[in-house]
Amino acid sequence: MLPKIPPENSIKNLLTKILPVKNNDDIDRGLGLVVIARVARYNQITVCSYLLDIWCLGVKDTIPPRTVDRMKFKEFTESLFEPFPGKPQEVSLEVAQGMIFSACEYADSLGFQLTNN
Repeated sequence: MLPKIPPENSIKNLLTKILPVKNNDDIDRGLGLVVIARVARYNQITVCSYLLDIWCLGVKDTIPPRTVDRMKFKEFTESLFEPFPGKPQEVSLEVAQGMIFSACEYADSLGFQLTNN
């Protein structure tokens, strides 16, 4: 069972504020990217990502946590966000979790099941 997400952290309420879109095509495609990162130790960052298909499948793809140095982190995140227009927006962990869980919740409401493939 997914945790209940406060309405203010729902993907439906946050998408247009968080995704740096140049036009509505990006929103119409319904794709978003959430990258979660934290400092692991000196010059090391642990990072993972979630590609969201907010109109249908929920979480479309993930990259599991990995620890990289700061230079690799910069290269890694730049490559992840390259297909998206504009610059990534920093949000709180709670908002990121809300985006991920609400995308899953919406997909579940359409009958899509979570898998571990």
